[in-house]
Amino acid sequence: MNNSGLRTLISSSLSTIPKTAHCCSIDSQGTTMDASLPALAQGRIRFGLKGQILCLGLAGVAVIGCLYLAGLSIERRSQQIADRVATLAGLSGGIWEGLLQARGTATDFLQKPSDAKVAGHEQIVGSIRSQLDRVDAILAATPNDETARQAAASREAITGYSTRFANVVAAQKTIGFDENDGLQGKLRSAVRSVETQLMKFDQPRLAVLMLMMRRHEKDFMVRGDSKYGDDLRKRVDEFGAELAKSELPEAVKVDISKLMDVYRASFLAYMGGQTRLIGEAAELTRHYESISPTLQGIRSAADQRLGLVKAELASVKDAVFWSICVTVLITAAAAFLFGRWLASPLLHMARAMERLAQNDLDVQLKSVKRRDEVGQISRALGVFHGKLLENRRLTEEQARAKEAAERERRKMFAEMWELLETDLDIAVAEVMTISSDASTRSAQAVAEAKTIASEAGMVAHASAGASSNVTTVSSSAEELSATGREIAQRAAETAELASRAAREAQQAGSTVAELSDAAEQISSVVSTIAEVAAQTNLLALNATIEAARAGEAGAGFAIVAHEVKALARKTSEAADDIAQRIDRISTATSDSTAVISKISAAIGSIDGASAAMAAAAEEQEATLREVARSLTEASAGVASVAENVTRISGRSAAIEQQTQVVSELVTGTNGRVSELRANLMSSLRSSSVGDRRSSSQRRPTNVRGRLHGRGGQIDGAVLDLSEGGARFRAAMDVVGLSEQQQVKLECPSFGVLDGEIVAIGNRDVHISFGEQVTAQRDAVAGFLATIDRADQVHVDAALAVAAKITAAIEQSIASGETTLSTWFDFDYRRLAGTDPEQFEAPFTAVCDRLLMPIQEAALADPNVVFCVAIDRNAYIPAHNRKVSQPQRPGDRLWNIANCRNRRFYKDRAGMAAARTLHGHLAQRYERDMGGGVTVPLKEIDVPIRIKDRHWGGLRLAFKV
Repeated sequence: MNNSGLRTLISSSLSTIPKTAHCCSIDSQGTTMDASLPALAQGRIRFGLKGQILCLGLAGVAVIGCLYLAGLSIERRSQQIADRVATLAGLSGGIWEGLLQARGTATDFLQKPSDAKVAGHEQIVGSIRSQLDRVDAILAATPNDETARQAAASREAITGYSTRFANVVAAQKTIGFDENDGLQGKLRSAVRSVETQLMKFDQPRLAVLMLMMRRHEKDFMVRGDSKYGDDLRKRVDEFGAELAKSELPEAVKVDISKLMDVYRASFLAYMGGQTRLIGEAAELTRHYESISPTLQGIRSAADQRLGLVKAELASVKDAVFWSICVTVLITAAAAFLFGRWLASPLLHMARAMERLAQNDLDVQLKSVKRRDEVGQISRALGVFHGKLLENRRLTEEQARAKEAAERERRKMFAEMWELLETDLDIAVAEVMTISSDASTRSAQAVAEAKTIASEAGMVAHASAGASSNVTTVSSSAEELSATGREIAQRAAETAELASRAAREAQQAGSTVAELSDAAEQISSVVSTIAEVAAQTNLLALNATIEAARAGEAGAGFAIVAHEVKALARKTSEAADDIAQRIDRISTATSDSTAVISKISAAIGSIDGASAAMAAAAEEQEATLREVARSLTEASAGVASVAENVTRISGRSAAIEQQTQVVSELVTGTNGRVSELRANLMSSLRSSSVGDRRSSSQRRPTNVRGRLHGRGGQIDGAVLDLSEGGARFRAAMDVVGLSEQQQVKLECPSFGVLDGEIVAIGNRDVHISFGEQVTAQRDAVAGFLATIDRADQVHVDAALAVAAKITAAIEQSIASGETTLSTWFDFDYRRLAGTDPEQFEAPFTAVCDRLLMPIQEAALADPNVVFCVAIDRNAYIPAHNRKVSQPQRPGDRLWNIANCRNRRFYKDRAGMAAARTLHGHLAQRYERDMGGGVTVPLKEIDVPIRIKDRHWGGLRLAFKV
């Protein structure tokens, strides 16, 4: 309230005083003194003076009456003008507030467009126009050319603003209100078509280019910078070039090229639409900013006119006041008492109202206990003061609540990103370790391949030596045949020498037979070499396939596998050549055996001997020694071949083992990436900003239910439930159901609900509820309220235990026993010889002493199964004593059930508990006790914070 308003209030109060029959005065302490005005002059007024006083009084009354009537007429006329001007000021303020609401609605529409916001904006603009009509009506009764011009300009500006908003709506409709509408929907459809085609083929380079295009697309959507459109065009050109060089079928290339053309055209259209939308939004902002000076001019003119009217009223009142003062001087004493009686409380209230007008709400108001207008004003001022104090308190509370909510949101964002950063660091370190190990394994495989190549050369050399020795044996056999013929010519010379020659010929036949057997053994060894080469070739082929599956990580190993396959092919060819040569040796040996048999028969018929026969016999002995030496060297060569073949087989087995290790490393990398993805999803869903179900939290239920669909009805159980959906587990395999199918969920606990299937996994059916009637919503809400009431005891217990744990940890930090960095040092060291694996962190030993007693106290409730603290990485340092036994070597099943401390629990329940950032989380699951044994549990999880930083959570599990 301004000072002019206060003066008006005082003047209106003064105008009622002459009608009062009695008056009172207020002393300096605020004491009220009532007195009758005639009694003031008792004892001092003489007889006859009454007439004079009466005449004076009548004259004064007449003068006061005339002045009062004239002032009243002027005041009424001025008051009417003031009321119209005040209404004009109020309307301008209403127009400004409406414009602010319209601007806010327009901003909300740009952030999240919808038809409802467009309709709301039109309604606000319509209200502004109706207020402008009232302004025009007021200006018609109160001529003011400048204000009328400003009002007309405001109307034109409002019309232009409405037109610009319509243009923004049209541009947004072209783009689409959501991702499935307009250009956004067309762009999304084109992207999915291309990605669907690419998923059918293993083309990593094309997939990478596609991901880069999607990234440029998202960057443009977020930042609106046209350079991302240029980047996307470049990627499209690179994609076309890469597609042309790929080994895809021509028909597939044509299809993908057409889909990419559609995608590029859709993105360019979207980029154009987005650019237009940005331009229209900028124009909308410019029009909004241009309206403000015009409205401010109207309001300033109204305030100025109101000030003039009030000044005129004040001058009239001053004139009336001074005229009344001249008249009232005759009765100065009465006027003095009357003035004190009237002015003291009003002056106090005026000063108080001035301080209130200056936003000084700490002013102390004195209560005026009177039943007249002054008392009413005093009481109204007290109420007004109380309302101002209440408004200030509410405003401060709202500001504090908003600031606290903002701090909580920033803290939650920081904690969520800290979790994600930790997961990424761990995952990247593990992937780097696995990549290093794979590189080492590949280098070992290369070394093994080089060794195989060297030993294969040794095999070839030994085989060549064996071939040379066998050739020597063949030549010696031919010389032996010639000597036999010479012996036949001289057989008549001596019978005794012929008999000896016959015996030695028989020995030669036996030797040649042994040579034939040795040739057959060499043939068997060569066959073994050929089989080993074939197996090595098959192993190299398998290694090539595994390297291709590993992608770029297995590129080096693929080269090694190719070289091994080439070496195996060469070894096979050498073995075939050796086999052919041995076949020729066998044939020659057989022929030699036949010839020696004939020689023996001829020698048997010889009776004599000659000196030439002796010489021939000596030559025959020398030849046989050469044959024996050649056979010995051939045997050594074959042994060398066998030894090198054995080495090749060992090297091939080593290569196979290295291939299997590399495959396991690749599998481990894929598993770690999957685990990282699960951790990221858990972190996002555990935060209030990332959890899409935070407004409708699901509660575990496990009540009997029945699902009705097109394929009939399916019995099962409702595992969890919220106002927005449920998870139904069928008693048998799900048949006849599909996603987006409309179904009805029936349950004795809450009746029948309509819904739509959003996902199916194994026997679990995830259902989203549609709009339900009030009775159905109330039934679900009542059932959930029953569950919440039943869980509240455990929620309170979990919060209490978490508070005790936090206090104990912070006390250890305050005492210097530990530091804050100790509790947030997640460097886990694996304990050797543990199965399942156990780990130790810097804070593990302290947890055994600090946390275990607090956790054990919670087990006093017979329904509680376990109570443990779990850090943000799903690591439980200290479990309950019953299941914190030392491990038994070799007894894995016992260890799983009885050694549950110092272990990671990265299942769905464990990660959800570790990543709970706000409120509490209720879960129901089957606890793994080892050996295929599970126990159904229900669990309440609450976050644990150390020095206001999220460390992990408390898991309180109880019997179902």
